[in-house]
Amino acid sequence: KLLEALKDISSDNELSKKIKVNFIGLFNEEFKDKVNSYNLKTIIEFKSFCSHKDSIKYMVKSNVLILTLANNKTHSLAYTLKLFEYLNAKKPILAIVPEGCISKLLLEYKLGVVVNPDDKNDIISGIKEIFYRYKNNESVINVPERVLKKFNRINIMKELMFYIEDLYK
Repeated sequence: KLLEALKDISSDNELSKKIKVNFIGLFNEEFKDKVNSYNLKTIIEFKSFCSHKDSIKYMVKSNVLILTLANNKTHSLAYTLKLFEYLNAKKPILAIVPEGCISKLLLEYKLGVVVNPDDKNDIISGIKEIFYRYKNNESVINVPERVLKKFNRINIMKELMFYIEDLYK
């Protein structure tokens, strides 16, 4: 639905001239063909697979980070490592995710905009909201230090080890 939303936005001169979406990593030809068929070459750019260090550099340079997850029960119950990297980048997040733990966290701390992954119009509204916040200098987010500490990789691994050890008692 993200591509469909971007296709609709491409007809909006103000937005389409200001938005650039970088997809970083490996993408199949079918996906790239869909981007081409939607005429999104001016909005979407593909960056080849890169090191984790380079992907972090892209995050830091970005104005907004997009997190997408399909609308299924598994995704509503779990956090992703990408989310934790995004939190540490301290950039607004356009979260195209199902209702669940990720959406609750982002909304609770006002870390971005959460939209329904199955609703093209909701995605369009989310993109516009992020764009206008940025345009009006309202896009700064403040990730509380306690949230960063709670969700850093070391603490997550410690918690995981606690549960694993508990299984063997």
